[in-house]
Amino acid sequence: MKFYGSIAGLLALATSTSATYECPVSLSSTDAAAISFGLSLQKLLSSYYDSVPVNASFYSTLPAHTIPMTDYLANTMGLAVQAKLGVEGLMHVASAAGASVPDCQYSYPPVTDAKSHLMNAYVLEATMCGAFIGLADYVQSPQAAFLMARLAAEHGQTF
Repeated sequence: MKFYGSIAGLLALATSTSATYECPVSLSSTDAAAISFGLSLQKLLSSYYDSVPVNASFYSTLPAHTIPMTDYLANTMGLAVQAKLGVEGLMHVASAAGASVPDCQYSYPPVTDAKSHLMNAYVLEATMCGAFIGLADYVQSPQAAFLMARLAAEHGQTF
């Protein structure tokens, strides 16, 4: 019993000290430029998901398969949220690094039905995966490399 009490005490101490610790970010100008580029890519994806109004009836045009329409809706809504969280993470690191925040206007292929939306999303997600793999290798700081690798993993496991 004493053993479990000791572990509980150590866990409480670890969580209380780690809650106040913030990892310092020191990034080079090369890292800041790469983060700015990654942010513009992530914003492209996030704004794509925002540009397509998706609801349950939107997916009713898909042929009947083993995947229920509610799963398509939940997955694409989850991808949109994931893209926004990626933008927030990159914005946080960009502001800590003093990187410029790009303000871009994007245009996308037309979305005529659910199938074209899913195909566009697939191509964008696959492209983002490759781009963030390259950025993870390009940056020098561990913080930036971890964020880029994490974003690559998120985009790579999409479909």
